[in-house]
Amino acid sequence: MQRTSRRPSELLQQAFPRTSLVASEAVQGSWRLTLVIIGTDHLNPTEMVDHLRKGMGIFGQIIHIEEINEKLAVHVDVPNNLANVSKAALRRIGITRLYSHQAEAIKSSLSGNNVVVATSTSSGKSLCYNIPVIEALSKDMEACAIYIFPTKALAQDQMRALMEMTSGLDIYLNVGIYDGDTSQMHRTWIRDNARVLITNPDMLHLSILPYHAKFQRILSNLRIIVIDEAHTYKGAFGCHTALILRRLRRICLHVHDSNPLFIFCTATSANPREHAMEVKTSKSTGKFWHSESALRRTRREILQETASSLVNSVRVYRGGYTPQDRRKIETDLFEGKLQGVAATNALELGIDVGYIDATLHLGFPGSVASLWQQAGRSGRRSRPSLAIYIAFEGPLDQYFMKFPDKLFRRSVEYCQVDSHNEKVLEQHIACAAFEIPVSSEYDEKYFGPSLERAILSLKNKGHLVPDPEVSASKIWNYVGPEDKPSAAVSIRAIDDNRYKVIDKSSNEVLEEIEESKAFFQAYLPPMTTEFASRRTSAQVNACTVTTNWFGFYRIWRTSNQIFDKVELSLPSYSYNSQAAWIRVPQSIKVAVQKNSLVFRAGLHAASHALLNVVPLYMMCNTSDLGTECANPHETRDIPERLLLYDQHSGGIGLSLQIQRLFRELLIAALELVSTCSCLHSAGCPNCVQVLTCSEYNEVLDKKAAMIILDGVIEAENSQFSSRESSGNPSID
Repeated sequence: MQRTSRRPSELLQQAFPRTSLVASEAVQGSWRLTLVIIGTDHLNPTEMVDHLRKGMGIFGQIIHIEEINEKLAVHVDVPNNLANVSKAALRRIGITRLYSHQAEAIKSSLSGNNVVVATSTSSGKSLCYNIPVIEALSKDMEACAIYIFPTKALAQDQMRALMEMTSGLDIYLNVGIYDGDTSQMHRTWIRDNARVLITNPDMLHLSILPYHAKFQRILSNLRIIVIDEAHTYKGAFGCHTALILRRLRRICLHVHDSNPLFIFCTATSANPREHAMEVKTSKSTGKFWHSESALRRTRREILQETASSLVNSVRVYRGGYTPQDRRKIETDLFEGKLQGVAATNALELGIDVGYIDATLHLGFPGSVASLWQQAGRSGRRSRPSLAIYIAFEGPLDQYFMKFPDKLFRRSVEYCQVDSHNEKVLEQHIACAAFEIPVSSEYDEKYFGPSLERAILSLKNKGHLVPDPEVSASKIWNYVGPEDKPSAAVSIRAIDDNRYKVIDKSSNEVLEEIEESKAFFQAYLPPMTTEFASRRTSAQVNACTVTTNWFGFYRIWRTSNQIFDKVELSLPSYSYNSQAAWIRVPQSIKVAVQKNSLVFRAGLHAASHALLNVVPLYMMCNTSDLGTECANPHETRDIPERLLLYDQHSGGIGLSLQIQRLFRELLIAALELVSTCSCLHSAGCPNCVQVLTCSEYNEVLDKKAAMIILDGVIEAENSQFSSRESSGNPSID
């Protein structure tokens, strides 16, 4: 790890010769990227570490160096009972023996079991599904498979791998990628000819399931469904994807008489089996362009000054490029024509980009899992590699600078999916009814016990009607206002209501915003407790999130100074969700006040600190969670509690996971705040300030936050140690 006040661009000059995981700290603008450097022949990774140690290391900027030894592989013979074509496919890519986990996964799937493969990066997970697919499709010339990947780049990569395995063999898979880049002509060819259809959740939702009759040949012969990089299906996206897959299974069974096996693969999840089971069953465009343009310009200037020979061999890669540009960059990268690529996380997931020696990570990517995924792009095929982590001034970046072991000695985060969100469930039941009528009797196994309630709600809205041809009907037809209901459902959001932002001078629609995101959360009363605690007094409650508008400030953009205040009179906005919270004992409030500190400001700061450390334990986005933020204009008493809530209508299950982790979150939050070197009473973005604070980080007190966090931890320890000593331990 490495701490520095220099710009990352300056570090590249030293790291480029050729660039164990190294982390560092730096200040940078709003863009972040992963720079993947494909080696020249100057320095191997060990030599590069020594070079950095003797260079910037003499200024004390290298915080930590971790050497991670390769794991010894356990090999087994290729099973004799595999078809000759499968054995030939393995020989084509130079494989004569399998890893033990590959053989076990292949054996299990060929025995008719659904499989979840959870191993580290570069461990050959793709063979765990490619071989079963080749087996199934070679034994039945009508059989088909569907591969579902979260990104287009990964789909392209896996298609190349499958084609390489089967090229020249006596098997015709007719592999086709069906995504937003696919032309209409090629879509028709895929529907008529493909035996392996590669797609993503968006296309399943919008273009395949609503028109499943056009895919009758594929769906009626579907044998295997592959879900790769399963850990990406979390939060709102995971909630939607789970219900999309249930719609797919329902159509396969009810209409096309097929019951395909599932093979899930994930490299980075603490609960892969539970997550897979839940998934399977129960704009400012100009501003963005300007940022990207500045990034590209900067790149050429740096290289021109420091290594002019590399100017044309380093490219930028991101999802916004045209399909043709992305394919060209990917091909050049895989064929070794490029020596480096500056990328967003579009190149993060499971992609084998060839012989990469080093990765450079600018800023914490949001989860430990993502960091390891990115670092896993190098060091493949048993080659040594180097990963350099340059931390920004964010709370988790600084946390890892102070506590390197918290990064290297911890497990990856839990992946949370809740497929029972009532609003999302209603949206997908409407979509399912459009595809084939919904049966309240037979479809509960796909949509759960809330199906009846959702049907009644959709009936009352005029979206579903009972089938007139079935007496005492439990069959429901879609008659809603949308020609295709799936087109009105964004699978990366919960709200179905959206607001248009319009420039009145030109009547131009600038963007659309989810209803809940169009407001700020200000007042939050919890309701009845729904879940019991587990070795913590923290609780999970249903709650109502209410927004009250006071007004807004006019601010000079050049100086960030307020020059006017405008009051507003708008109706409040509310939605139901879930919250995890813990009571702050009265004695702690007294202790804060004895130190002449403001309890309200300390509570606000402590809540922010909790919010900042949640990504250490759970895969979630900053937009998924919120907390109670103290409004400087409010004078009413506030509840004596620390609280985090789902920022999605109905909740997506995050609060239940937070409740179980509350003790760990408190400890991590106290470590974060108490070790931050900032001297301001309101803290800084490294400890108790949050960019998404609805009150602009006003009313914060770092010292009071430490007293509150320390006091709550002590109260928790005291409560549960006394229970255990009295012979009444809590259930873990």
